[in-house]
Amino acid sequence: MLKSKLFNTGITVLLLIMGGCSSKITMKGLIPESKASPEKAAQIRKIIGSANFQSVSQRNQYTFEILPQLLKMGKETTPFVIEKIVEILKAKPQKGGLMVTPYPGTSQLIYTLSKIKDSRALPILEYWTIEIKWRILRGDAAGALGTIGDPHAVGTLWNAWNQEIGYLKEGDTQGPGAQFGYHFPSGTVYSELAIIGKSLYRLGEKESVVKLIELIKTIPDTTKSGSARETIGYFHINQALGGIIGKNFGFATKKEWEEWWKRNKYRYR
Repeated sequence: MLKSKLFNTGITVLLLIMGGCSSKITMKGLIPESKASPEKAAQIRKIIGSANFQSVSQRNQYTFEILPQLLKMGKETTPFVIEKIVEILKAKPQKGGLMVTPYPGTSQLIYTLSKIKDSRALPILEYWTIEIKWRILRGDAAGALGTIGDPHAVGTLWNAWNQEIGYLKEGDTQGPGAQFGYHFPSGTVYSELAIIGKSLYRLGEKESVVKLIELIKTIPDTTKSGSARETIGYFHINQALGGIIGKNFGFATKKEWEEWWKRNKYRYR
């Protein structure tokens, strides 16, 4: 019953967004209700509130000290982790160098949701995956959907894939979000597609391998000159395919991938 209810919620979110009605959706409305006691809720909030994500050492502290505590508490932490992410997103985005995220901590907290694997997180993860306003979270959210492993997210992931392909068709290898100074010249659209494609495969969508192979054929590899974004974009797609097939091909050339595909495409049809 819970899974069916969540699936319906996710479908509603997706239809509203794709229909241009995302203004009807609020992130606060997608935070699942907590059944934790007031004492337990206060304890979880205190643990999450102790996290700081401004520096590398602080992020490492979260990974090695705070994250294990949250995982030990299990699915009770889900509403509070989402609550914290929403709080961060409502704050004024930070500005800095090319490698500075405007919303410190969101990546680590979304990763936490992927480790908890609570289906109650699906609606808001789908929202962050498909909503253009929060495209900066797309890779993290799409990756979490693949890790959680609920096939109800397949439609959302394919819609996100089509959005990214649309940017490429317009000659845009970076996509929305560059105004934050966060998406440095690394073939951002390609990196998003790599994550989405890998998540789709995890959810049983073999066609994603076909799409990734088709995509890598369009990008210059190291044997030809290409822009910085295209070169690193090729790396992202190459790594995603290597992860899917379970082999480390290193930086395989397009010719090597074409030969591999001729031998193995029957597995993915």
